Amino acid sequence: MEGAIGDEEIKKIFFSLSANTIFKYVLERQKSYTGPPESQADDHIIYSRFGGPVPEKIFTLPFFVKGKPQAVIYADTFAGKPIGEKEIEMIAIVGEMSLDLLPLRQKILAKIKTREYPDEEEEAERAPVVQPPDTDDLTVISVKENDPERLARVIVNDIYLYNKKKVEDALTAGDNLYEFLQNTIMQSRELYLNKFTDLSPFERQLVETLARGRRELLKGYRFEVL
Repeated sequence: MEGAIGDEEIKKIFFSLSANTIFKYVLERQKSYTGPPESQADDHIIYSRFGGPVPEKIFTLPFFVKGKPQAVIYADTFAGKPIGEKEIEMIAIVGEMSLDLLPLRQKILAKIKTREYPDEEEEAERAPVVQPPDTDDLTVISVKENDPERLARVIVNDIYLYNKKKVEDALTAGDNLYEFLQNTIMQSRELYLNKFTDLSPFERQLVETLARGRRELLKGYRFEVL
């Protein structure tokens, strides 16, 4: 548009929220506006800084991060051309969801990183193992393919880590751990059996690591070896 500023210049434009503009309006009310320009008293500041003629129609949309408005998306049109409000709203929703999920993604990646075993990187072939699905977080670990003791230890240790409060409360009160964690224990058992048929390492870890040697706290679990 003749007289309008370029892409680089627009990056340097600043609007104060103390001015009564449409930007302040949509941020305070947390809702979009579509319609004629200069709906607010100080909107002339916007168009004078943008340069060029005043548009026929504008669309402004507050952008949220964790439920709080942090920015405003602005679009305008000349000569009756459509703005595409629905498309802009969809892009904003996807952007907001991505930012909301970013901390969770970083947490998952951090857990993956901390579960690595760099001192064994040059050991024999490893097989990926995924944490049982009913725990709160997901982690990925690496275990030597021919080491049932290590696999059992890692799996049972993860049962404890991701259910720490339940386990500690049950240990303190002398409650039945198997009753509280039946689904997790049985899913972990199947996970172990996908690699090895000898259940003794797994069942030994259940007693020694999870129940702290108190087999009676696993009442209901059908031991096949111990």
